[in-house]
Amino acid sequence: MTDPALRVAPLAPWLAGAWDEYVLRHPSGWFWHTTGWLTYQRAYAPCRDLSFAVVDDAHRVAAVAPLLLPDRTPDECSYAGAPLPVPLADDQEAVDLVEAEVERRAVAAGARGARVAGHPFGRPLVSPYWEEIFRPSGVAHRVVDPCDLRWSEVRSSYRSLIHRAGREYAISFHSGTGSGVEVAFARYQSLHRRLYGGRPDETYRLQRDWLEAGLAAVALAETGDVTWGGAYWFVYKNCAYYGSGAYAARDVSHAVVWRS
Repeated sequence: MTDPALRVAPLAPWLAGAWDEYVLRHPSGWFWHTTGWLTYQRAYAPCRDLSFAVVDDAHRVAAVAPLLLPDRTPDECSYAGAPLPVPLADDQEAVDLVEAEVERRAVAAGARGARVAGHPFGRPLVSPYWEEIFRPSGVAHRVVDPCDLRWSEVRSSYRSLIHRAGREYAISFHSGTGSGVEVAFARYQSLHRRLYGGRPDETYRLQRDWLEAGLAAVALAETGDVTWGGAYWFVYKNCAYYGSGAYAARDVSHAVVWRS
């Protein structure tokens, strides 16, 4: 019996569930690979969605390749200028299909390549993709196990800021469902909009949905009813990743991150 034939399938609603399940199971899969994050990116900035999967005759997923081409940078695929995640694949046959299809789609769309980065927590990648298509982003991540992070490793100037903020602000952490989480997210959103002008409404709706689903968390620094700082964290596969922050006071950001 021969193995099922593999083919390329553009990302479509019928494929979304199997796509996200594949990302969840794949050892190198991360939140940036999910269809939810692709939806966020499409809402965040106008772009062409060139994303695709490799599937077999039974519609089983063998590879996924997030691929967006922003309107503002039409010569390079990316997440609004930030790196795309390296595609995921099961084996070399799927890798070969991904490599060829990324090149074909990029060229057909008028792009010269794609900006990509590896897993933020250093998980292994499947293939050394073609350099002319997948150019290194230059983004570096320091992976820290919170259990191994010692207070003595924190810069002395930061330690004083953390101490001071700990005395001045009540720092809280929120995730899941319930009225307290809804209030916390509303305060984070209000502060973010006030300080930075806000993003499209759909991006905040998605952030709230992920928070309620346990895929994110919000940390706040407050005095009474006044919110001075807020941070949004992605939580996926037992890892947390700092997504965004809004701080109305200069001395609060380090304390929020440390306490989180």
